[in-house]
Amino acid sequence: MAINDNFIKVFTLVFDLTPDQINIDLTQNDVIKWDSLSQMHLVVALEQAFNIDLELEEIVTMNSVKSIADVLEKKGVKVIC
Repeated sequence: MAINDNFIKVFTLVFDLTPDQINIDLTQNDVIKWDSLSQMHLVVALEQAFNIDLELEEIVTMNSVKSIADVLEKKGVKVIC
């Protein structure tokens, strides 16, 4: 199971992670830098990277790579290959 390269790039930039640290099971609890402010940075970065608009109802559910992938897939962005 591979993760979209642009998705990995966003995570590495927002959370200062290495690509090998990013996997489908990664959650907000696993990332020290994943707080409310970085969540908003993540949202902006995802919107820019994938040319989408995220709604508040979607943003509040985005607490793991899997949940973010689910939201993005509904927007037509293939995250998991």
